[in-house]
Amino acid sequence: MGEFSVSALVSFLESNDPLFQLFAALALGNIANEESLHEYVLQSSALIAMVSAFKRANVETRRQLSHALCNLAATESARLSIFQSGGLLPIIYLAGSTNCEDMKVGLGVLRGLAAFAESRRTLVEVGILGVISLGIKGDKHCQWEAVACMSALSMNDDNKHDIMTSVAKDALELTGKGDQDQSCCQLVIETLANLSEDGNLHMSIIHELDGVNFLLELAQKFGTEVLQELTRCFANLASTKSCHGFLYKAGVLTFFTRLCSSQDIYCRRYALIGLF
Repeated sequence: MGEFSVSALVSFLESNDPLFQLFAALALGNIANEESLHEYVLQSSALIAMVSAFKRANVETRRQLSHALCNLAATESARLSIFQSGGLLPIIYLAGSTNCEDMKVGLGVLRGLAAFAESRRTLVEVGILGVISLGIKGDKHCQWEAVACMSALSMNDDNKHDIMTSVAKDALELTGKGDQDQSCCQLVIETLANLSEDGNLHMSIIHELDGVNFLLELAQKFGTEVLQELTRCFANLASTKSCHGFLYKAGVLTFFTRLCSSQDIYCRRYALIGLF
């Protein structure tokens, strides 16, 4: 691939001809599908041109540009460049698609971007929770991508309230579905445990999510990994005095007492923290 070929595609993107723009978007998507060419694309003006063209392209060209950016985001260094160049909008656009395959691809890239701690607040500010909500209502693949992204975002303290008031309830309902796999449930409970690190959200978790009773039921359904996050969540809730009555009434004291003799050191440690 020569410099001329990319330059020509960039000029097509910058033209006012919809067919030229679509051809360029398709071609750049194919180029970006080869990870060995990613650095070449990043060093050219193609990335900026794709982001700029997206703002004025028709629906199909937007879709292809979004896929091209998602292909490019397969490498970690490219994700950061996409983030810094304003490439979030096309990816969020794809993640909000009614097409399950498009949604899965878009959510997968957003999950990758959420792995960068410095990007988590910006992702929420540009509206990612809206597409996470859509993903939670999608098929199993989309659900997993959505809750994995949500879990990463919940590690940012500034995001906790936004997650709590927008997508936490829908996500928690996933864990009550009998056919839901454990990895998805673990990510949801991990998110809730992260949210419970904010004491201001404790009563919301108990009241708005009916958290105590619901979570205790989950403790009977899943394995050690989910139980670890449940114990962490309850231990955090127990740090707020106004929660004590609700926790005691629901049977969390018995839950903690039982786990004090657990073989799992993580569960045992948080059970002891919850008790004292």
